[in-house]
Amino acid sequence: MINQLAVGMILSINRAGVLLILGLLFLDLIVWAGAWRWLDVTRKQFEAKASIQADNLSLLLHSDFNGRLESIDRTLSAVAHEIERQETFGELRPELVEPVLSQHLFVLPSMSGMRVVNAVGEIVFGASGESQVFVTDREYFQQLRDDPKKGMVISHPVLGRISKTWDIVFARAIHTPQGEFAGIVTLVLPISSLNERFATLSNGSTDIFAIFNDQSLRFITRYPEGVVAPGEPLIVRKDAPMFVARRISRLSGTFVNVAPQDGVLRSYGYRCMATQPICILVGVGLEAYLAPWVAERRMIVGSVALFTLFTLLLWYLTYRAWCRQLDAMNAEQVAYQVRDAEHRFNQVIIDESPIAVVTRDIEGVITLVNEAAEKLLGWPADALVGQTLENLLPDMAAEIAYPHHKTFTGETVVDREITRSHRDRHPVNISATQAPLRDASGAVTGYLTMAMDITRRKDAEAKVEYLASRDALTGLPNWSMLRDRFEHAKGSGGDQCPRLVFVMLNLNNFKTINESLGHAAGDAVLRVVAKRLTECVRDSDTVSRQGGDEFLLLLIGMDGLAQIQAVLHELKSSVSCVMNIQGEEIYTSATMGVALYPEDGEDFETILRKAAAAMSRAKGDGRGSCRFFDDGLDREATASLRTEVGLRRALAKGEFELHYQPQIDLRSGLVQGVEALLRWRHPEQGLVLPGQFIQIAEQSGLIVPIGEWVISECCRQGQVWREAGIAPVRIAFNLSAVQFSHSDVEGTIRRALIESGFDPNFLELELTESVLIRNTEQVLNTVQRLKQLGVMVSVDDFGTGYSSLAYLQRFDVDKLKIDQAFVRDLCQNTNDKTIVRAIIQMAHALNLRTIAEGVEDEATLACLQQLECDEVQGYLIAKPMQEEQLATFIREYSNGWTV
Repeated sequence: MINQLAVGMILSINRAGVLLILGLLFLDLIVWAGAWRWLDVTRKQFEAKASIQADNLSLLLHSDFNGRLESIDRTLSAVAHEIERQETFGELRPELVEPVLSQHLFVLPSMSGMRVVNAVGEIVFGASGESQVFVTDREYFQQLRDDPKKGMVISHPVLGRISKTWDIVFARAIHTPQGEFAGIVTLVLPISSLNERFATLSNGSTDIFAIFNDQSLRFITRYPEGVVAPGEPLIVRKDAPMFVARRISRLSGTFVNVAPQDGVLRSYGYRCMATQPICILVGVGLEAYLAPWVAERRMIVGSVALFTLFTLLLWYLTYRAWCRQLDAMNAEQVAYQVRDAEHRFNQVIIDESPIAVVTRDIEGVITLVNEAAEKLLGWPADALVGQTLENLLPDMAAEIAYPHHKTFTGETVVDREITRSHRDRHPVNISATQAPLRDASGAVTGYLTMAMDITRRKDAEAKVEYLASRDALTGLPNWSMLRDRFEHAKGSGGDQCPRLVFVMLNLNNFKTINESLGHAAGDAVLRVVAKRLTECVRDSDTVSRQGGDEFLLLLIGMDGLAQIQAVLHELKSSVSCVMNIQGEEIYTSATMGVALYPEDGEDFETILRKAAAAMSRAKGDGRGSCRFFDDGLDREATASLRTEVGLRRALAKGEFELHYQPQIDLRSGLVQGVEALLRWRHPEQGLVLPGQFIQIAEQSGLIVPIGEWVISECCRQGQVWREAGIAPVRIAFNLSAVQFSHSDVEGTIRRALIESGFDPNFLELELTESVLIRNTEQVLNTVQRLKQLGVMVSVDDFGTGYSSLAYLQRFDVDKLKIDQAFVRDLCQNTNDKTIVRAIIQMAHALNLRTIAEGVEDEATLACLQQLECDEVQGYLIAKPMQEEQLATFIREYSNGWTV
């Protein structure tokens, strides 16, 4: 009987252990299932973001390349039409055709060449001097020869015969007046220029961009380079969607695939041209996008694994305790302890779970909560049990009723993201899973809620979205949001779109504030200005920061010019008010450029460019100015751009030359020196004087390499004259303030002297007064070291700027050049004569020589002799001349010029 009782107790304990294990396994399965379900949903969210990014990038690149194709097609059509027109008047001539090619090629700076090919395939124009070059083996020529009515043809990537680089050739047919094939005109686009555009959009090392032909299924280009070469076949995995199924496929879409070239998992977006067999493919590496999800997965899997180990350990310890007490327990005690242990065990699991657990009965009354649920909602367990959430959170009664109803119909609501109020009323973002509880008969008796706090993740997502459309420093909209608001405002009015005003605003002396008070003060100034600008406009308007000290305002529905000017005046006055930053009173002002929609353009980029052009002109007018854009400004900006491009070409092709104007000593009549004057031998305009291009050269920074060439050429030419037996003369050249600020003047002069072997004692450096007062200590140190070399220093245009005797003494100047503004009317204007006399007397008192420029008549020369000026130059003596003419002039007046 006792053995039977012991066996019964053992069997009861074993059954309880089995049920306990099954219960634990079931609970673990629920936890693991919930965790994996959660991870699967969040992974899809991150993958969706990557897919959106890839699709947006493909749209941007498609728009960019499609616009480029349209521009190329228009250019080819225009050139072909011009060639056909010229052929009707006789044989084509290079002097008529080559300018047409150069003009159109100038408008498309990314293209490396434009050529005209005759009917037999020979390049007849645009071949850079080469002859007998044929393209009959090129597929694009064969296509147009066989079908002259075909539109623009795009070649496969071809390796240039001369450049040895991969290029794409765009071609159109040229027709005879009878419509027959007469040849082709081509444009060559280096593939490298496409990759440079792609590189500016890359967000990570695993991102790729590609253009391919969807008929031949071959790459045109791919970035980054190195994995595949242009012209290689496009390899697609068998499980990838057949988006390249030529014309029967969709023109755009997204997919996820492992690239066979490098084995990287990416989310792809693609878009195909509607008119050309070209597709744009963008791949975004998923590894970077899934990094937050991987970290979250690691944390969740670790937590669930620890929870599983904890439950197994607890079961094992409990089971051992039961076994030790088996001999001392009777069957009733054992059964009672098993039931009590199961209850306590379940309670321990619920209490120690890091996931909030709440159970409710069929009426919605809370029957059980764990510690995690208390922390999540802010109420203690005794305040929650016996209550309904509707009573605790009355403002959320309708939202709570939805899952309550779904659960009691037998459904399980998984990973529902909801917002609950904490006891202190701050919102808590929750991801909750709710499942029905059933009795032994299967009837629903209540429901279980398991919830996790996802507030931090939601805040992080909101912050990412905010930063994507806002300036981090000021909180103002960025360029992307401004463009969206412009498009919305443009489209909201239908045919009666309101006038939109773009104001580009730049702060004056902001660089000085940063350098003197530090970047923290500069950031504070930007925040104050942002607040002031926002207060000056309406809620419907937009103030954005574009970077640095540049702001862009979009004003909507301005009635007329008077209202616009009133707003501009308020903006200017507000920015100019004193600011108290870090205990310092700071003043600044605003320079503004204004462009109007639709008067100045119909798209965002055009109006933005014209507002920038207007602001550039305002800066030229002086600080605090405001300019509206006009067509004349656009023409001037275009002309300035053409001049800058021409200057770069002139540097590369050696189109600059120096002319020299003699300087005569008034006592001896001998040629004391010459002034080197820059000239540009333009291939179309002829000889161009500095006044037409120097300002553009300074604004673009080209003045630095041009100035280095001038210094080198002066030293070289001076040494040539010396070796030819010409009497030694000083060569004077002028340096602008920009050259002194942005180049190594001392190093350039030293190198030129060493390379040429020219004597530094015959080199004269002319400095304007603006150079002397800018970065005085730096300029002083440079001038002193040049003086030690033997270089002479003179002050050009003396008296027209800020003059200081202290500067003349500190810089140890050798000569003063009297500006022609005082010399021109010297004999007729008493004031000019008084000023010149004072300059000469002051210079002689300081042991300085004087030279007057612009001497054009005998009377002026006689006055200067009377005033005891030392040297003169001007048209009376000689006009600026080339080096050969100057050598002849020096030889002719070797005994002195008749004064």
